[in-house]
Amino acid sequence: MNMRTLNFLLILIPVLIISLSGCASTTKTSVLVNSSDSVKIGYTQLKVLLFDFYDVYSSATEQSANFIIQNTDDTEIKKMALKWKINSIAEARRSLFIYDPFAALIDSRAYFYQLNQFFKSGNGKNYFGEYQYVAIETTESLIKGLNEIALQTFSEDKISSNQPEFDEWVSQNPILGPEFSRKSTISLFVKYLGEDSRNITSSLGSIEESVSDVRVRLTTYAHSLPKQVQWQAELMILENLERKEFNRALKDIDTIAVSLHEINQFIQELDDLLGNIANDSFSEVNRQRLATLDELKSERELLVNILQSERQIILDALILERKKTIDDAEKITKGLMTDSGVLMYDLIDHIFYRIIQLCAILVVLVFITILIMRKMKKT
Repeated sequence: MNMRTLNFLLILIPVLIISLSGCASTTKTSVLVNSSDSVKIGYTQLKVLLFDFYDVYSSATEQSANFIIQNTDDTEIKKMALKWKINSIAEARRSLFIYDPFAALIDSRAYFYQLNQFFKSGNGKNYFGEYQYVAIETTESLIKGLNEIALQTFSEDKISSNQPEFDEWVSQNPILGPEFSRKSTISLFVKYLGEDSRNITSSLGSIEESVSDVRVRLTTYAHSLPKQVQWQAELMILENLERKEFNRALKDIDTIAVSLHEINQFIQELDDLLGNIANDSFSEVNRQRLATLDELKSERELLVNILQSERQIILDALILERKKTIDDAEKITKGLMTDSGVLMYDLIDHIFYRIIQLCAILVVLVFITILIMRKMKKT
């Protein structure tokens, strides 16, 4: 099969389906309820009402949550308001978009009653502090709107007769936390959701309606999912802000903003400021340079004069010391010479006396020796 044939079939098949669906005139019905006096509107009309009510619910919930977020400084309350938007709208979408609109009406009505009970007397009764009334009034107004759709769909007697059992079921199956997870009424009527036997004509007749249904759902998802992503991001930011390091970093955010503004103004004026500073700096440096040179010249002259005076004083002192030293040296020399002469004379006299003593001793010895030798000869 070539590409041209494939393109032709892709165009032909939808045309045939639409043509056959136009020839068929079957009416789609719910597998939960049969046509009776208690049912006032049909399958398609109820689906349109529920789709429209989803827009009302999501807008009312978003506005109420935003009101709480904008008017409180409590981070926990802001987080709970964001979780209300994120999880509650998603749960309502799952309930209102159940394929069978009668099942969607029953389950959505139960969900809104559960939601009102959760905020009024359940686990969520303290979620929003002084703004708790906003959540209660919002859910009550939404219950009122959905009850009006229920009265357009079923007879008042039918609703009144089933209301006690409905209220009992709601009280026995409360919402437990900010995830808004709950027990659905689907479990009560799932036994009715068997195979809906249809012939080929009724199936073809429902294609156009199914395509329209899918288009509405896709439009709703395309409108709501970006908001869900935004709310999830805001919730993540709030949760991260509770971390100590982020808290410390953001404490001075106002000061940082003011500082950045001042820095921006300073940068804008920086060129002129730098030019003025440069000119002033160069002028001051030049003035200081000249003053320094003059001061150095004066100091140099003063030092030269002082050094010359000190040099002359030192020279005079040296001359005096030299004369004094020479005189002292002469005196010492004369004293030494005198003392040396006296010592010489004394030394010579001492040596002379010693020589005389030695000669006398020698004479005596010689005389004694001669006497001894004479005596020896005589013997």
